[in-house]
Amino acid sequence: MSKQNIRHFIEIKDDNKTIYRRRIFNRNIVADKEFYENLNLNIDWMEGKLEETEISLLNFMTEWWKFIDRITDRNSLIQDLDFLFAIKDNKSLYSNLVFQNHTMINQFFLVMDDLLKFTLEYDEKTLCENYKLYISVNN
Repeated sequence: MSKQNIRHFIEIKDDNKTIYRRRIFNRNIVADKEFYENLNLNIDWMEGKLEETEISLLNFMTEWWKFIDRITDRNSLIQDLDFLFAIKDNKSLYSNLVFQNHTMINQFFLVMDDLLKFTLEYDEKTLCENYKLYISVNN
């Protein structure tokens, strides 16, 4: 099985029932070895399976951000923002903003916003007691 065919999802489970699931990497993006090792994830690339391993919210979000940092071309990112700021036509600007919604950095912040809804009121680094966080894969 090709690594590019494997899709990654973040899941929150409550009593083994998935209550939140969202794709975390765009098509043809696979995290690097460092990402999996730092989260203690054991993935079988041949079978396209990931051993179910609970992860902490803090570790997941910081490792995902570090992965984005390792693969992001900052010059390209700056050019993309300059392009957006230069658009004066509202319809064109809106279309381009919708497209930006699918970028890896934006996906990161959308998922983070979702996950914060499951955290302790007094500790945004920790999920509420009954919730467990996992990464799952499928093809």
